[in-house]
Formats: sequence, C-alpha cells, structure tokens
Amino acid sequence: MVTVEELPDGPLQQAFWEKHALQCGFCTPGLLITAFHFLQDNPCPTRDEMRLPGTYADVPATRILVT
Repeated sequence: MVTVEELPDGPLQQAFWEKHALQCGFCTPGLLITAFHFLQDNPCPTRDEMRLPGTYADVPATRILVT
C-alpha cells in the first residue's frame, strides 16, 4: 500500500500544482493516489478513459486536469 506521503515527486504532483487542481486536505491525497495507480496501469490514457466514473472524485480538480 502506498500513502500520499510515499508517492515519488514527479509530473503528477507538478500537474496538480501547475493547473491549480489542489483541493481540500481531504480530497487531494485521494485524488493523487487514485491518479497515481490509474496512470501506472494506463500511462497514456485518452480523455475519455480519464473521465470514466469512479476514476476521480467529482470535484473541480477533475475538470481542471482533464481538459
């Protein structure tokens, strides 16, 4: 199991920062972990794959990151 503190620094966190997609302290760790594992299984997803139900929480960050 990987916690948000154990995620390697990289493009995922940078994208959250650059796109101003950081949410409350409750949502952001879950979004980062979900995105990290999703991208490990699918490193080049299409926009439609990124929008699948259950892939990300329904918060503004999703709409910001998947544009």
